[in-house]
Amino acid sequence: MKRTFFLLFAAMSALAAQPVFAQDRVALLIVNSAYPGDPAVTSKSGEKRELMRLNGVEKDGPLMKESLIKTGFQVELLENLTSIQMKTALQGFAKKHAAKREVLFYFSGHGFHLGGANFLAGVDTDIDTSEEERDAETRLFGAELEQEKAQIPLRAMSRPKGGALPLELVVANLAAMRQPSAKPSDAKKNVRIVLIDACRNQLPKTEPGTVLSKGEEQLAKKPGMLSQAIEPGMFIGFSALNGRVSFASPNGPSLFTKSIAERMLKPGRMVDVFKDARVGVENALRDLRVKDPTLENVEQIPSYTDQLRSEADFAFVPSPNPDEELAKLRAEAARIAAEREKLAAEKAQTEAQQQNVIAQQKSLAEERMKNQAERKDLEARLAKVAAERAEPTKTETQPPSTGLANTPESTPPPPQVSPVTRVQPAPSATPRPAPRKPQAQAPKVVTTPKPKPSKPRESEFERALRESQNR
Repeated sequence: MKRTFFLLFAAMSALAAQPVFAQDRVALLIVNSAYPGDPAVTSKSGEKRELMRLNGVEKDGPLMKESLIKTGFQVELLENLTSIQMKTALQGFAKKHAAKREVLFYFSGHGFHLGGANFLAGVDTDIDTSEEERDAETRLFGAELEQEKAQIPLRAMSRPKGGALPLELVVANLAAMRQPSAKPSDAKKNVRIVLIDACRNQLPKTEPGTVLSKGEEQLAKKPGMLSQAIEPGMFIGFSALNGRVSFASPNGPSLFTKSIAERMLKPGRMVDVFKDARVGVENALRDLRVKDPTLENVEQIPSYTDQLRSEADFAFVPSPNPDEELAKLRAEAARIAAEREKLAAEKAQTEAQQQNVIAQQKSLAEERMKNQAERKDLEARLAKVAAERAEPTKTETQPPSTGLANTPESTPPPPQVSPVTRVQPAPSATPRPAPRKPQAQAPKVVTTPKPKPSKPRESEFERALRESQNR
């Protein structure tokens, strides 16, 4: 986790530093891919042979431009220029940005060496030029440098059409870019970087026994480019070793450009960036050899010459200050600890609320079960009462005065008799012997007590209803 935070803050520091250096960082990118030669065509003796078209190189420029912009460079990208156009572009760039502190020149295309000098090929470069002619151009350029000293004129070379841009001319113009009123101490902080992604196998295919021109023989015997002398405060990097060619990726971008563009986005000195990029090229080639066994003998090792001053302290992405980063990391760690405590408290509160909800749900479930049991009991009682009401009403009566036991089923309910007064019946109409006259007595009145109505027995339904009302 600490390593992640360190990389995060390093990237943030780099982005924060961009506005400071953006006004002092400029870059000129020239990418030539549309050479007239067709790689698929095999030339014969007597036919004009031209530099081969470079498929995929057109992707180098946009990739390098994107990375340089991310590191705070103002970038000018030019594509498919002739030799004269390259010299003109270099002249305008050097004049416009003479006072800039950090300057980068990048070239991707064909490059070669003749007469002890390195050349960058325009799309119109003629490979039939002999070594003597190239050497004459180099001597002329050297005389101009010696005569003009700091003021570098970008004059046309002895062969305007079919010529090439001497790499020494690029180095001299970049070294001459300085502010006239700058102090010597300030001039030591200037940084001039040259990156050359060239040295590709530029000769076209030929039939067996084809007679090569003198220039072609020289290019076949001496492929690639040589090491280049530079001025103090400069750094120059090549995509391959001296006298070696680079692997031409058919689909682009090139292995060298891709590795440099990716590595420059990380903190580190220029030398460290280039060394890491070299490792990236070697790893990419190893992966390609696994997929294509025919590349087993292909080798590409980028090389460089470093003359940067310690006062310049150049890096595409500045390294973070250890003390400041340590303080930031401690503050971030404290913030994370506080955030964790807050989250732990919220988690505990949430768990307590969940337990409370679970207890409430359990209580509600028990209450529901209790209500269901009472409901079932009440339904059973109501069913029982309904069954009793469906049977005929049965009542009990008092037994007769005779003393015989009568069952409730055979004894009808006693009639409701109101009290009456009995009068002695009149004598029968049948003649009877005249009785003896008794002494006259008052008639005897006999009253029969009114029977009390029997109280009906309370049913189960009425008792349940009474109990429920009492509640």
